[in-house]
Amino acid sequence: MNDIWSSRTIQKLKGPDKKPFLQRPTGEARFLFGLAVDGYNPFHNKTAKQVVTSTGFWIILYNLPPHLRYLLENMCYIGSAPGPTGPTIGRLNSFI
Repeated sequence: MNDIWSSRTIQKLKGPDKKPFLQRPTGEARFLFGLAVDGYNPFHNKTAKQVVTSTGFWIILYNLPPHLRYLLENMCYIGSAPGPTGPTIGRLNSFI
């Protein structure tokens, strides 16, 4: 698999009418969005060996071609979970 569109899971998505979601009727648009989560050290404290992590959240539109979808101008930054450590699953779920 070289792209999310090759995924069986994506191809099997059903709409409320139980028909394949991505097979859209003429004149209708169907969009596939994804949530990207990444932790980063905002202070770059590598030499002091202090590890501080903030976590950023972005929305990605998978309908864009792969070479465009991950450009900063094509992603929507929706927020951060502050450190000093990454969020636990419980904190992450409540943030989302």
